[in-house]
Amino acid sequence: MKIILQRDFPQLGASLDVLTVKDGYARNFLIPQGIALPATKGNLAHAEEMKKYSAKRTERAVATAQETAAKLADYSCTVKVKVKTGEDIYGSVSVADIVDALAKDGHSIDKSNVVLAEPFKKLGVYDVELKLHKVVSSTIKVWVVKEEIVD
Repeated sequence: MKIILQRDFPQLGASLDVLTVKDGYARNFLIPQGIALPATKGNLAHAEEMKKYSAKRTERAVATAQETAAKLADYSCTVKVKVKTGEDIYGSVSVADIVDALAKDGHSIDKSNVVLAEPFKKLGVYDVELKLHKVVSSTIKVWVVKEEIVD
């Protein structure tokens, strides 16, 4: 049976792809779950039109992501933390802390765009990847420094 995917489905393909699958899989799972539509003439015409709009929208999203990446090319931010002893800090510096530091400098980056393998638990300078779009990413420097205590 021929189907049109409504959204990205990792096991099958991307949104608006036209595929041939077994009849039972399409009728019993993909179509009832809203993952796919039967590939009728009307649905195929609608899918072609949606591909055109999707391509334009993707171009705009990539352009916006590239602008943001250009602004953040040589960007670095500082996160001040309390220190126990040496270089060990209380708690850790997480994605939320990095997003807050970016927001203070006027950059609105979503938490889901920050790629962090694990939170930072020591003082130092770290490279953090920002995945701004599927094809656009940027790297920033995050300085984790000791918070000065003023009496």
